[in-house]
Amino acid sequence: YYMWSIFGTVGVFAAWLLVGDVSSFFQSSDLWGLVYVGITSTAGFAAGWML
Repeated sequence: YYMWSIFGTVGVFAAWLLVGDVSSFFQSSDLWGLVYVGITSTAGFAAGWML
């Protein structure tokens, strides 16, 4: 579970930087912004737990 959350976050970060539509999608609504924060927070917790 933790490993996949980190992979998902790396994928979201890469898509945010490389694909302009992804960043505009997450910025289009407060709900999607909240989902983005949840994903990055979970990955940060998982990285801290595994290290």
